[in-house]
Amino acid sequence: MRLIWILDYLRAEPYMAERLKLRLVDFDLLGADVAGLRERTVRALDVTERDFGVARMAWEAYRAPTPELCFGLLSRDFPGLPFLKPAPEQLLAELPSPTTGLGATEARLLELIAKGHNRTKELFQPGGLLETRVFDQWELGPCLKGSRPVRCRRSAALIPSSRRSLRTMRAAATPLFAGAGCC
Repeated sequence: MRLIWILDYLRAEPYMAERLKLRLVDFDLLGADVAGLRERTVRALDVTERDFGVARMAWEAYRAPTPELCFGLLSRDFPGLPFLKPAPEQLLAELPSPTTGLGATEARLLELIAKGHNRTKELFQPGGLLETRVFDQWELGPCLKGSRPVRCRRSAALIPSSRRSLRTMRAAATPLFAGAGCC
């Protein structure tokens, strides 16, 4: 979602926007072997006006007080921004489950502990067993203790007051983006 925020911001900067290119990698760039980088395939994409429009729409959905707009993103295809769809899916998975009250990260952590994994390092280090992409290692502690950081509190606040199912919310959100000119 940070990239979406940056694209939305750069949209207002014509000098930057017209020269902007995205480089898509399908490997862990931070952990990549420097010597082997030359052999790796990296796609360069021009950022189009449509991509900037999609970024604006996604950023507005992320900042909305309820999750309906984020659910609306799930029903769309974004060929220019192929990484966009997994981000709201992962964020929405962190909403408390109607059956357990746990988000995806909390449920995964309890599953790992039940299997005998109880070492802090193996659970919480980056690239560890928990494999969370929503929370970093510094947000997990407060999130699990109950004094949730802003992103955790925001996820909990996204639950609508009525007890509609996620399927109902997804169906209600789909028409919200139907008239958007960028999609």
